[in-house]
Amino acid sequence: MMKLNLATKITLIRIALIPFIALFYILAVMAVGAMAEWGRLIALILFILAVITDHFDGKIARKRNEVTKLGNLLDTVADKLLMMLGFILIISDYVFMHEAALPYWFAVIVAFVSIGRDFIITMLKSLAQEQGITIMADKLGKIKFTLQFVAISLYMLVAFMIVADYAAIWITMDTIWFDILTYACIFLMSAATILSVYSCFNYIRNFLITLKEKNAPVEAGADFGEEIKKEENTKENDNNRTQNKRTK
Repeated sequence: MMKLNLATKITLIRIALIPFIALFYILAVMAVGAMAEWGRLIALILFILAVITDHFDGKIARKRNEVTKLGNLLDTVADKLLMMLGFILIISDYVFMHEAALPYWFAVIVAFVSIGRDFIITMLKSLAQEQGITIMADKLGKIKFTLQFVAISLYMLVAFMIVADYAAIWITMDTIWFDILTYACIFLMSAATILSVYSCFNYIRNFLITLKEKNAPVEAGADFGEEIKKEENTKENDNNRTQNKRTK
């Protein structure tokens, strides 16, 4: 049985938190008992905890020289699942409550662009693997994920503020903090969406350039081989003509 290192275990904890985040948030959206008010806050705390583990698992793996293919795979899967879950939870507010802190059309566009971008890049990675080439991830993708996680966290906080109804009124929607956090959420999601599109085109460009560089030596070698064959055929024809003249 394969032994898991510490970094991989932390990544698995992050994946294990995902269904609990979904559970508490959906219970809040469906107004089930005390979860109607506190479910979003609990889901937010778990979501932030999961995002924090994303920072530490990679750092621990590099520090302890325990970077593995399994760890990289699980880390990617965990990030994608967390991001997709965030958008699903945002849209769930419209499905069950018919209202949310963000415009419906805005949430749908952001979710469609982000998920579509990840689908395209995943497909290109598979093609690159088949071709035996490696496309290095750029910093834009990491910045995009960071912006998305912060924006989703802000949205969950704003959604909690909408239903908050107790003495600590400084976190309710009747304060200026609600407007500030809402606009910050929209700004960060917009920035993340723009980076999603740009990083996708950048990845496609790097893929095509790397693929062209890989095939260039082969094509050059083939052209060089054809030139040699032509020269050999020319010499052979010249020799045949010379022999024919001598025979005459």
